[in-house]
Amino acid sequence: MKKIWLLYLFALAFTSCQSDTPAEGTDSMDQDQLSESILALSATLKKQMDSPTLDTATAQALVAQSIAYGERFPKDSLTPRFLFEAAAVARGMGDFQQAVETWGHISMDYPDYEKAPESIFFQAFTYDNDLRDTSRARKYYEFFLEQHPKHPIAGDARMLLEIIKTGKTPEEVIREFQNRPQ
Repeated sequence: MKKIWLLYLFALAFTSCQSDTPAEGTDSMDQDQLSESILALSATLKKQMDSPTLDTATAQALVAQSIAYGERFPKDSLTPRFLFEAAAVARGMGDFQQAVETWGHISMDYPDYEKAPESIFFQAFTYDNDLRDTSRARKYYEFFLEQHPKHPIAGDARMLLEIIKTGKTPEEVIREFQNRPQ
C-alpha cells in the first residue's frame, strides 16, 4: 500500500503542472543516445521531486522518448523499465489513457518483466481512481488476482476490488471508516 501512496503523491505533483509541449528529436538518436537521454530525463525528474514546481516539458520528453524507445527497440532489456516509468509519469501528468495503455503494453508484451504484475495493478488503480471506470478497474483487479494471487500487493487489490463491488465511491468508504466507533 505504501507503493500505491508514493505513486499517488508522484501523480499529484505532476497533475498541477501540465503543458502541451511535445518532445522532439528522437528519430535522429541511436539506441545509446536515446537511452542516455531517457536516463538523464529520469534523473532530472527525480531531483525535481523535492521542488515545489516540476518541469512538465521534461516529463513529457521522458514519456515521448520512452515510448519511442519501446517502438524502436522492443526487444531491448531496458524497454519495459523505460515504459513502466513513462506510464507512471504520464499518470502523474494526468494523461491517464496513455498511462493505462503503456502499462497494458508492458503486461502483454513483457510478461516476464519484474514489474509486469504492478503494470496490471496500476491499470486497475488508474481506471478506478482517475478515470472512474469501475467496470474496467474491476476487470483488471480480477485479472491481477487471477495471475498473481500471492503478489505482495494482492491484498490491496482484493480490498480495492471489494470496495468496487460495494458500489460506493472511495469518499463514501472513507467517511464510513471515519464514522465507525473505535
